[in-house]
Amino acid sequence: MDSPSDQTKTITEVAHILVNSLDAKLTRVRLVGVRLENLSGRSGLPVQPAFDQVDESAGQIDQVRDEIRRRFGGDALGPGSLIP
Repeated sequence: MDSPSDQTKTITEVAHILVNSLDAKLTRVRLVGVRLENLSGRSGLPVQPAFDQVDESAGQIDQVRDEIRRRFGGDALGPGSLIP
């Protein structure tokens, strides 16, 4: 990653890139886990101004999802594909 990120979409994309970079003939991957820890608050990070448009909605989606999970528990939201 070129810069720090707290957006789920960005972290997921980087995880996909890492898995796809493995040589499938030499390495068999059955399960991949992504774990983030010891994160610092957003206010402590330096900000590099950018000329391109930044999608702020992804960060807002993460904030809403985090708030729902705080209020209603960790299992309150999940992939729709898991609903029978």
